[in-house]
Amino acid sequence: MFFLGLRMLLWPQEESITFRVGETEHRRSRQSLALSDESSLAWFRAENLPDGFEGAWLTYPQQDGHPFWYPAPCEAARSLASFLVGQWTPFLWRDSYLDENKLLRLYFGWHKNYHPPVGSEQPVPLGKGIEALRHGRDVASRIPKLFKRFSECRENYNLEWILSPLWTAASTFVDDQFSLACVSLERISTAYDNWRKADEAGSKQKPLLTPDQQEAIAKATKPVVADAASKLGLKNDVVLILNKKIDNFHQTTNADKLSQVFTELGIDLTDAERKVLKDRNRCLHGRSNFTDANDTQAIDDEVRRFDLLRTLLYRAVLSILNYDGPYVDYGARPERGNFPIQVLSPRVAETSVPS
Repeated sequence: MFFLGLRMLLWPQEESITFRVGETEHRRSRQSLALSDESSLAWFRAENLPDGFEGAWLTYPQQDGHPFWYPAPCEAARSLASFLVGQWTPFLWRDSYLDENKLLRLYFGWHKNYHPPVGSEQPVPLGKGIEALRHGRDVASRIPKLFKRFSECRENYNLEWILSPLWTAASTFVDDQFSLACVSLERISTAYDNWRKADEAGSKQKPLLTPDQQEAIAKATKPVVADAASKLGLKNDVVLILNKKIDNFHQTTNADKLSQVFTELGIDLTDAERKVLKDRNRCLHGRSNFTDANDTQAIDDEVRRFDLLRTLLYRAVLSILNYDGPYVDYGARPERGNFPIQVLSPRVAETSVPS
C-alpha cells in the first residue's frame, strides 16, 4: 500500500538489497520500520518521488479477502501515520503480486488536493529539522508500542475524526485556526467523557447522583424556584431555563468536561492554557478573539492561542497512547531557535486511560 506524507529522517532498520533488471544487477539501500511482528506490518521508505514529496509503503501478508479492500490493521497503520505527520494521509494505491513477474495495481484516488507537510504539523520530532536528527531515532523506536496502543484505542477514539479540524487549521487563515482547533477540543473531550460514562456503568463506581436521587432533588428544588420567581417577577422563560439547569444537576458542566480530559491524564494546566480553554467558548459561539488584522500583536496573540491549544491536544492524545517520549512544544516562545522539545513524563503517560 503506497501513501504520501510520512517522513522519517532516521529509519530504524536499513538493509542492502540486490535485484536484476534484464542483464543488469542493481544494489539499493532499503529503509524500514516494523510496526507489528504479530501482523507482519511494516513501513518502507518510498524513493524516486517528485521534489518536495515524501511517502512510504505499508506491507502486509497477502490474504484471502475482499479484492478491493485491505485488512483493518492496515487502516490503523495509515491512521497512525496521519497522526505522526499531522495531516490526513491517504492510501493512493495497492500493489499485489499475482506471481513472480506479474503485478496488479489498484488505484484508490483521493478526494481533495494533497499538499506536502511543511514540518510544523508533526506532534513529535520525526521528519524535519535538526530536532528530528537529535530525537528521531528515539521516537522511531517507540512507534511499534505506539501502534499497538493506537490499535487498542480505536474503538473508543476515532483520532482522525477528532484531529481532522486541527489538521485543516494548519493550512488555513489565522482567523480560523483557533476555532478549528476548538472543534478538535470538543471532540476529544466528548470521546473521553463517553468512555468515562461507559467505564462507570461497567464498574462498581457510583455516579454522582442516581436517577432517583436526581428526581427527588428536582422535586424539592423546583417549587422553591417557582416561589422565588413569583416574588421577584421573573418571566416564564427564565423559570424554564432554571428548571432545565436543575434537571442537569448531575451533569458535568461543559467547561469542566473540557479540562477534565487533561487533568485526569495528569497534564497540569498553566494559567495561559486555562485561558485558552476559556477562550474556546467565545469563538465557538460566533465571536472572535481576533478582531484587528492590522495589529501585529493581536496576530501574535491569536497564533499563540492556536499553538497552545494544538500542543495541549497532542499531549492528550500522546498520553492516551501511553507515549512517554519527546514531543514538540508549539506553545513555547523561545527568544531564539526552533520550537523546543519537551518530554512527556512517565507519570502522565502511565495514568489510567481507556483501553
